[in-house]
Amino acid sequence: MKRFSFFLEIPAFFVFLVFLNEIFFPEIPAFIDVSPHPYWGAILLFGFRYGIYAGLASGISATVIYLGTTWLQGDRYLFDDLSFFILPSLFIVIGALIGSGVNRFLRQIREYQIVHNLDRDEIKQVRQELKDMQLVTEGLEKRITTKMTTLVTLHEGARSLDSLKKEEILQSALRFIAKALDFEKVALYLKKDNRWELVYKFGWQEGDYFPSVYESQEGLVGISGSQNKVISLKDTLAKGELPMPSTQDKLNLQNESLLAGPIANGEGNEPLGVISVQSMPLLTFNSGTTNLFRFILNWISRSLQRANYFDEIRAQEILDPEFGIFSHRYLERRLGQEFHRSQVYYLPLSLVLIKISSLLDENPASQKKTLVTVIQILKNICQETDVIARDETDPSLIHCLLTTTSETQAKKFIETLKQTQEELGLKTIKEFSIGFSTFNPKLKSEKELVHAALESIGKI
Repeated sequence: MKRFSFFLEIPAFFVFLVFLNEIFFPEIPAFIDVSPHPYWGAILLFGFRYGIYAGLASGISATVIYLGTTWLQGDRYLFDDLSFFILPSLFIVIGALIGSGVNRFLRQIREYQIVHNLDRDEIKQVRQELKDMQLVTEGLEKRITTKMTTLVTLHEGARSLDSLKKEEILQSALRFIAKALDFEKVALYLKKDNRWELVYKFGWQEGDYFPSVYESQEGLVGISGSQNKVISLKDTLAKGELPMPSTQDKLNLQNESLLAGPIANGEGNEPLGVISVQSMPLLTFNSGTTNLFRFILNWISRSLQRANYFDEIRAQEILDPEFGIFSHRYLERRLGQEFHRSQVYYLPLSLVLIKISSLLDENPASQKKTLVTVIQILKNICQETDVIARDETDPSLIHCLLTTTSETQAKKFIETLKQTQEELGLKTIKEFSIGFSTFNPKLKSEKELVHAALESIGKI
């Protein structure tokens, strides 16, 4: 109901204007000679507040009252002059344009809110998965509680698998498996170009020789990866499924794995690697160890899936929560959009870079204080539509994407920035350099715009 309340507010407002007209300007029907015309107040008010329907309705109402009042009060000779119709026509056109712009802006805000809500839900889901993984960790610790060393090993392994970085998970997985199951030598092979290549190893000695590469279905590693299941040398030999390794590596069964199992980005997905066991105590080579090995591999796969999922979420982030600015990935997307818009409609566009040279020499606390100070200054002089973001690879570099900003306006922006810094007398940001570039039709891509800004750093 609130969305359409303007159908009541607009007539009431114009009745009020007509009343004021009769009280203060009775000899001037419809405020004809008053400038600026009071009807603009209604058009701007309702257009900006409710959007296109209200803007159009208020424009039409103003036009009808303007023409009707003039006709009824006897000034009909004005209708013979075409220029008389310019103002009432503008009432409708401007009302529609304002309302259309407001609708488009509100639609963009809703889209950003939807994306933000989705990201928030995904982060909640990741947190829930982290809680589930902690429950799994606790369950596994209760299941294997024979010795204090076992508990410590499981705790360390659980913490390492809680990482959200794939490389850390893969590196710590071998150590965790070896210590938890008393394996002496383990290795990780990752799939690359339909082959299995050695990436990490644990417990190997200098004199050990195990294959560094397996073909797609070669050896125990190839069979485990191609069939996506945990297999042991004993079972494979009993079934006659193990093909001999290629002669180019001069391998034999003494160099073959005893146990191998796949890992993936989530349970049941296509394997991205195989963890193989080259040596273990004879008494631990049993079905119980194999089942526990399978359980830990599934655990590793879930950790990898969570890390991959977290990477996807981070790639969609819009805001940098630490400093209350936009993320670098969002800056790249907006830069591409604004550059394309400038190419199509020839709109001005500028990019300003601020490099704080002394930032990397400071301790973390001082770095954050310096960045907060600079960012706050930029927020005070930037427009609401501008985008401020830190560089993803260079923490001392801050980007300011100035939409609809010409070269002259960009230079004025830089002068204001320098003047603000000098007026505040901030010692922490005395050593900074500025570079900028503006759009011109000769630029073929937004990368050239960024390159030009980087080239100009320190030359302004």
